[in-house]
Amino acid sequence: TKLMLGGATLLSSTGNLGEAEKLLLQALEKAETTEDRALATFNLFQVQLRSHRFESALPYLQQAIALDPSRYALHEVEKYPIETILGAGGMGCVLLCRHRLTRQRVVVKCLWEVRAGPLEKVFKEAFAMNEIAGEYVPHPIDFGFADSVKKVRAYFVTEYVEEAIDGEKWLA
Repeated sequence: TKLMLGGATLLSSTGNLGEAEKLLLQALEKAETTEDRALATFNLFQVQLRSHRFESALPYLQQAIALDPSRYALHEVEKYPIETILGAGGMGCVLLCRHRLTRQRVVVKCLWEVRAGPLEKVFKEAFAMNEIAGEYVPHPIDFGFADSVKKVRAYFVTEYVEEAIDGEKWLA
């Protein structure tokens, strides 16, 4: 299983997403440990994202989180349960979630890499949005880390505007 997971990572990194997906599905089928199943499903989530198949990516993310939330939750999923994936790119992925307390739909931007430093540096985009939020820029609501002790898997939350999932659509 470890060899298949490693091979799939190599295939994915070279852009051969179809072959990587096949190998990951085999690894998932043969996985004997929760750790290997979680890694295979999270990698399948990543391959689906890179292929822009967001609908099929979500169940893999949810399965990886269910198997190992401390490693694969991209944000506080108990506070902001995921409804769908809105998009993804080199910096992270964007999720439509529902705030558990207020029941309000929100956008959660999960960052792949965390910058070291003070919160103003780590969440630079959220702080900048707060300065210019208004008619054309969504208001930031929250920010944090999926693991606040280790300060890993940073995310921030903004208001959700119906039918406006990216900057161009928002401005249009």
